[in-house]
Amino acid sequence: MLGRTLGVEGAGVVLQVVAIFTIALSIGSLGLDTTAIWLVPRLRLQEPDLVRPALATLLVIGLAWSCLLVLGWYAVSRWLAAGASSSSPVREAVDVAAPFLVAAVLLTIAVAGTRALGTVYPFALIDRTLVPSLRIVLLAVGALGTGTVAVVLAWSVPWAAGAAVASVVLAVVARRRSRRGAGALPPRALVRRILAFATPRTVSNGLDQTLIWADVLIVGALAGAAAAGMYGAAARFVFAGFIVVTALRIAVGPRFSALVAQDDRRTLTELYSATAGWALVLGGPVYLTLAIFSPVVLGWLGGDFGDARLSMALLCVGALVLVGAGNVQTLLVMTGRAGLVMVNKTVVVAVNVTANVALVPHWGIEGAAVAWVASMLLDTVLASVQVHRTTGVRLPWRPVLRVLLALAACVAAPQLAVVASLGATTTSLVVGIAVGGLAFGSYLVADRKHLRLDQLRARA
Repeated sequence: MLGRTLGVEGAGVVLQVVAIFTIALSIGSLGLDTTAIWLVPRLRLQEPDLVRPALATLLVIGLAWSCLLVLGWYAVSRWLAAGASSSSPVREAVDVAAPFLVAAVLLTIAVAGTRALGTVYPFALIDRTLVPSLRIVLLAVGALGTGTVAVVLAWSVPWAAGAAVASVVLAVVARRRSRRGAGALPPRALVRRILAFATPRTVSNGLDQTLIWADVLIVGALAGAAAAGMYGAAARFVFAGFIVVTALRIAVGPRFSALVAQDDRRTLTELYSATAGWALVLGGPVYLTLAIFSPVVLGWLGGDFGDARLSMALLCVGALVLVGAGNVQTLLVMTGRAGLVMVNKTVVVAVNVTANVALVPHWGIEGAAVAWVASMLLDTVLASVQVHRTTGVRLPWRPVLRVLLALAACVAAPQLAVVASLGATTTSLVVGIAVGGLAFGSYLVADRKHLRLDQLRARA
């Protein structure tokens, strides 16, 4: 919709605003969402009277910190405006979106709290369904007007609705799944415990989102809004495929924390290995299809986006690395090594930014894609080594390689044959999906025991 409504330049402005807002949200949430996933399952096992005070503390800290960030942004924005010789569409659009950061932080912490209490439905229905659906509706009907600012508003306003609903739902879930504590105020030891875990997570989350969005901002700064629009559009398709890993992370994060607390390494290893295989089984076909049919998919946005096809293919390669590693990052966080994760992200972001600055001026958006792939590989290797050293859990390379070979034979080969015979069209995309899906589905049936798909069905 961005591509069709605003074209490459307008889409580039909006995507840069989304990048800035998303990075700000990762800093504004102060790592409190991850803290909830890590802390609350342990409190429910060990100190159930502290569950409600902990949740209230998380929300209050997030509210206060996000308000300070918004005020800080407006001070910086006024300073930038005073020293600028001309207006900045990106800065002006960020001014419009900034107030909704507070609502976004409250929503993020609230749905994390419900996940920590053992239910993923509020996260799925509010954060992943209600908020994005409202964006599409507001944009489609033009309720907030037309133009870049109107689109930014359409993207921002649903945060407020989501925060209101999520806060009420968290109160209901907490009342049903926890017991009233001895007092309304949390003990100082609990506050210190929260801040000790959350502080490094704030840096890690900010760096993590910077790793995802820095390339869009650097491309916009070095190559212009049009290039940022093309690259950002390609990246949005690729990152949408992470829905599989995200779904599994949402489901297993609290379970990882509980297993680590119980020191049940055998079950932890089995759960991590099984979910890593499921992630590749479900996500791998998506990325191979996007890489092979990138000209077709980008053509849906308009003719100006076709130059991003190679960068989309490169991004798909990096995505396969992430999917193949499963939820190794989540497992590392749930071991309580937030400081270690922060160090990893610092190194990886430094490599990513340096590579982008070096490659984008010469290779354009393809250089940004290469920098991102290299960064993802480094991040995955660091986390895998550290998870093995701290928990004894190894990345399941043999099952991953087994699935990759099956993907190459059952998905990539038939789809390449379809493109060679029918060309790159929407019709050939449909045929390629059907042929590849049939072949890969047959493999899954034949190899279901090794892939533990029977456990997936049981857990579902």
